[in-house]
Amino acid sequence: MMTLVSTMLGALPLILSSGAGAEGRNAIGWVVFSGLALAAVFTLYLTPPLLYQALARFAKARVAETQQFSDELEHATQLEEQANY
Repeated sequence: MMTLVSTMLGALPLILSSGAGAEGRNAIGWVVFSGLALAAVFTLYLTPPLLYQALARFAKARVAETQQFSDELEHATQLEEQANY
């Protein structure tokens, strides 16, 4: 984030420039500034939620694993009680 902000602030003099060749510097400044701003939005706010949603499809909930363990333990206890009789 520090590099992103410093680079965006470094593009501001290009955007605010005047004089000879200012039109070319303005265009370059806007490209740098808007490109980094767009990259920051995608990187920080769009990519992580989409990635987490994609990975969540392959993960089981801990509640389901705990319930399955409890069911197996109960079944094993019942089998042990039947074997003791």
